[in-house]
Amino acid sequence: MLKSRKQLQLAMNYKFSYLITILLMFQVASCNKYDDGPFFSLRSAESRIVGKWYLDLIIENNQEITEFSKEEYEFDRDGSFLLYEDGEVYPGTWELMDDNESIRIADSGDNSAYYDYKIVRLANTELWLEYTLGNDVTEVHLKAK
Repeated sequence: MLKSRKQLQLAMNYKFSYLITILLMFQVASCNKYDDGPFFSLRSAESRIVGKWYLDLIIENNQEITEFSKEEYEFDRDGSFLLYEDGEVYPGTWELMDDNESIRIADSGDNSAYYDYKIVRLANTELWLEYTLGNDVTEVHLKAK
C-alpha cells in the first residue's frame, strides 16, 4: 500500500507541475507587448533602441513607398537623438512612453516639435514605428546599422 501511495503522490506532483507549466506559457504568450514581436527578449526596450539605425522601408496606408531619402538615426542612452539626412544632422531627444509601447522623438531646433510613434516591432536588429496623421497610417521600418 505504501508503494502505491508514493506512486500516486508522484503522479499528482507531475500533473500539478505540468498544469503550472501550461498556465505559465499562456501567461507569457499574453504579455507580448509589440504587435509584430518579438515574442520574448532578455534585453530591455531601451537597450534594444540605443544604437545606430538606417531607414529600410516606409509603408503608407498599406502601400510600400519606394522613393525616400537616405536617413540614419542614432539613439543614445542619455536620451539624445541624431537624424542624418541628405548630409545634414538634426539633433533631438527621445524617450520611451506608455509603458515602453511608444517613443517620443523631440526636435531640438527652434520649433521644439515632437513626434509620438507607436512601437510595432522592437527586435535587436529591427525597429518598426507607426504614426497616424489624419486618415493616413504610416509605418517606418528601421534596421540596425
